[in-house]
Amino acid sequence: MGRGRAGPEFCREVQPPEAAQSVMGELPAAIVVAAILQRGAAITSAGGYLRELTRKAEVGEFTLGPMLMALIGGRKREKKRA
Repeated sequence: MGRGRAGPEFCREVQPPEAAQSVMGELPAAIVVAAILQRGAAITSAGGYLRELTRKAEVGEFTLGPMLMALIGGRKREKKRA
């Protein structure tokens, strides 16, 4: 999980899982948190990133599709390297 950035500190640093859940809905918020955890060390501030995505979702500037496609694309690149 890359230097522990997205471990327990993520949940302690953030109330945003609750905020994200109320703005995005339970399942989309869970997917976003899982995606953030999946990216681990690539995200320097998991809490800040989740807060920003929640803010964007509030004003209709965030959808899950591009995030999921980026994760899928990253996995395809990893498989090609292996």
